[in-house]
Amino acid sequence: MKSKILHALTLLFLILLASCQSDDQDFNYDPTNEISVVTDTTQYNVIQFEVLHIVPEIATTIKDNRSYTYEWSAYATIAPGKPIVLSTEKELNVPIGLDVKTYNLQFSITDAATGVVYLQRYGLKVSSGFYEGWLVVSNKEGRGQLSFIRKDGLVIYNPAEEVNNKTYPGPGFDAASPINDISDMQQIYYFAGDNIYLFDANSFSELSTSEKLFGIPLASTGYADVAIGSLSINSYLINNGKIHLTSISPSFEGAYTPALTGDYTSVFPMSFVNNDFNDFFGNTYFYDNVRKRFVYSGYADIKITAVPSTASSPYFDMAAVNRTMLAAAKGTAGKYHFIMKDDSTSECYLYTLTDGNPDDNQQINLSNIDQLKGFDALSDGADLAYFGIGNKLYKFDIAAGSTSEIFEFPGSSQIADVKVYKNPYVDFSINPTDPEHNQKITVAVNNGAQGEVYIFSLTGTGNIANGTFSEHYTGFGEIKSLKYRNK
Repeated sequence: MKSKILHALTLLFLILLASCQSDDQDFNYDPTNEISVVTDTTQYNVIQFEVLHIVPEIATTIKDNRSYTYEWSAYATIAPGKPIVLSTEKELNVPIGLDVKTYNLQFSITDAATGVVYLQRYGLKVSSGFYEGWLVVSNKEGRGQLSFIRKDGLVIYNPAEEVNNKTYPGPGFDAASPINDISDMQQIYYFAGDNIYLFDANSFSELSTSEKLFGIPLASTGYADVAIGSLSINSYLINNGKIHLTSISPSFEGAYTPALTGDYTSVFPMSFVNNDFNDFFGNTYFYDNVRKRFVYSGYADIKITAVPSTASSPYFDMAAVNRTMLAAAKGTAGKYHFIMKDDSTSECYLYTLTDGNPDDNQQINLSNIDQLKGFDALSDGADLAYFGIGNKLYKFDIAAGSTSEIFEFPGSSQIADVKVYKNPYVDFSINPTDPEHNQKITVAVNNGAQGEVYIFSLTGTGNIANGTFSEHYTGFGEIKSLKYRNK
């Protein structure tokens, strides 16, 4: 029995040996087919709905006629979910309709002969077609227009009407796009006619109206603003001198409170945040232009309170200023600057708050200063402010207490608004490398019913570079205001 088993095993061994010898003679094993991909970059940026074209250079270690299949897909970097297939072609050449956010872009190559999949990943940032630029409110033929000058120079006239396929009646007064580092709000407010409209900042799709925002129809007269409060928890909407409050979120479409009650009558349309976080619960200040004093709201308050007296200050008493606020601007290092008018003499003064405390009070010796249009200040570097009177643009050196004319527009032109370009993310140290931050000013000018926008670069001393503007845009109605949409 053992002999039979031994013979059987010997025979099996000889058969297997012959088989192996036959294989060695007739079959060559394929080495691994290695694939490499080269593209022009590893990080892609695209404007939503525009075409992204990527031409990959593909190399393989096996040079035969085998076929491959391809797939381009994307998944969000945060809460990715299921990948979205963009294309099954070798070259990616499609309009990108993804939501505005950052993605991982994945290129898959499948070897049809082996089924092996090669993956290559890239970064992809999808920005809105309205990703950054100037909001221009103007009136043309009796009706308001909210237009957009994109950072790359593209002008989009009245996009809200085109996107929403509707008209927005009545004159336009103002717009607001409050941005900060924590809230990441992405809305645009438009004050026009007898309504207040809320649009998605990335698409201009209408999100809400004053009836939804306040629970009742609420008309606007243009005396308006929207601002982020202390600690980035609250949003204040100022309309017709009254203050409304809501909690903020990136997707806010909700409602504001009725007008807050308290010790105020009618506030100037701007809020001033106390940046002194030694007192962690910094206050948000307002100025009551009827009672001529500052008032404030704490981060969790639902009423407005008169500020305590600062009569001991050598500059002014915040509880009894007794002057009318004409203009206000955020300055450097926690400062806010205000143009204040003495109604009895028509003299005007520059007042300053630094971290919520009085810090300056100086008379501005310039005729017709009470007729100024537009007022803004640098938020970094020198303490300089800019404003317009008639067709002349002025620089105000705050430290020196002096004003100088830096540009004159031709003929009967009238300056309507003046704004310094400020990237708030530089001030928050999120993007500290923006080379244009505090280096440009934008001026809206009206010639009768026709509005124009000029952008000037500044020199190191705050004057006009090369003595003239660097950009010029036309086609607007009579301009009422300029506001910047940062993201």
